[in-house]
Amino acid sequence: MDAAPDAGLQSERTAMAWQRTALALAAFSALLVHLAERRVVVALPGLVGLALALALLVLGERRYGWTVRRVEAGETCMSPRLVRLLTAGVVVLSAASLALVVVIAT
Repeated sequence: MDAAPDAGLQSERTAMAWQRTALALAAFSALLVHLAERRVVVALPGLVGLALALALLVLGERRYGWTVRRVEAGETCMSPRLVRLLTAGVVVLSAASLALVVVIAT
């Protein structure tokens, strides 16, 4: 099997996808904080989402460097743990957001 023309391009596209995910999560979380209208308990899901987005940005950058090194060495880059962690965070944030919408609507 032929080597990829530039092993860094796939890793770069993946890193940019994680950055877009973090940006979308941050935007949604900022909206939740804005809708909370200075009620800390109601703003908590949004604050947690902002922290998760920041952590995702940092982890994404670290993972990009790690992935490039692994690809250059010809090793695998599979890490289902990070995907599970992000999925759990998004599910928790979504449930909290749904509860927030129900509280605001009533």
